[in-house]
Amino acid sequence: MPGAPLFPSERRDTGGRCQRVSTCAIRAGMAEAVQHHLPRWAGRATPHASRYFAVSDLYAQGMNVVAVQELLGHRWINATMIYVHVNKTHIEDAWISVGQRAASRFTGQPWTGALLDDDRIDPLDAWIHCRLANVRPEIREEALVWIRIVRHGGPRRRPRSTTTVRIQTSSAIPFLLACSQRYRALRQVSRGDVTEWLASCTAPHTEAVALRDLFKTLKSERLLFANPARGVSLGSRPGSVPTPLSPETIRRLTAAAETNPALSC
Repeated sequence: MPGAPLFPSERRDTGGRCQRVSTCAIRAGMAEAVQHHLPRWAGRATPHASRYFAVSDLYAQGMNVVAVQELLGHRWINATMIYVHVNKTHIEDAWISVGQRAASRFTGQPWTGALLDDDRIDPLDAWIHCRLANVRPEIREEALVWIRIVRHGGPRRRPRSTTTVRIQTSSAIPFLLACSQRYRALRQVSRGDVTEWLASCTAPHTEAVALRDLFKTLKSERLLFANPARGVSLGSRPGSVPTPLSPETIRRLTAAAETNPALSC
């Protein structure tokens, strides 16, 4: 039946029709099933990760990226490429595929060659997962969405350098660790939590930039209902205070000016 829910709920609307299961119920049900059947994957196997894996597998099997975009319901192709994980051997695979077609034309036999397999771990990925190891799984998953967009860009947003990714991530991690002790997800964070945290930081401006970007990105990805860091202001960044010269330095400069004509002019 057109418009019928794929996952029907026990609840019904005023017309007696079955409603759709909420996203919270699906997350909770999958978390319970993973905890029971795949305890080693608890906190990592989520609906978002399953969606991520499914479209990556479809793309790897040859589905056109435009079809993947329509399947995900994305408006921009850049947003689709954030969620599609391309195997690091895709260039070699494409090259060998061309070689197979060319060889078959001359010999009439399919060409069999070993595919190159680069299984090296990306250094930045390893660093990010190491830094997020002690963050609560739900919050870690939300933070990874933000970090992926910072790294690879998105609609109307260019990718950032590795240095920027490291600085942004390092600035946000202490706050994420503090939230992990109090909340299950970042949508529970309030504006008061953000201002209280920034007030306790010795140099809050760098942390404020990271948190504003974190919550703004998650809000645009519809993972948050509201942005608790919106409008949080710390005033202008304090300027550096000049360090006064020591008496010894002044004495040496004076002596140099007396003996060097170029300094005395």
